[in-house]
Amino acid sequence: EQAADHVFGYTVANDVSARDAQFSDGQWFRGKNFDAFCPLGPWIVTADEVADPHALAISARVNGETVQDSSTKEMIFGIGETISYVSRYMTL
Repeated sequence: EQAADHVFGYTVANDVSARDAQFSDGQWFRGKNFDAFCPLGPWIVTADEVADPHALAISARVNGETVQDSSTKEMIFGIGETISYVSRYMTL
């Protein structure tokens, strides 16, 4: 419940994977960690500017073609739940 009190703002990130590297190595480290594999931003919208962070549009386009179109309401774990979980294992 208190997680949202500690959110400065929101931005976007693209969690890129190289499936060929993941599958050939048999584990995920190399396939998730090439240079530029987590582009972030370039803007941050402050939390007070977002009425409901669980009602934001998410889309991805490749060469102008939409390949993903969804909403944060479709996330498996909510933002507060994710912050709570991650903060158990690392300093945020």
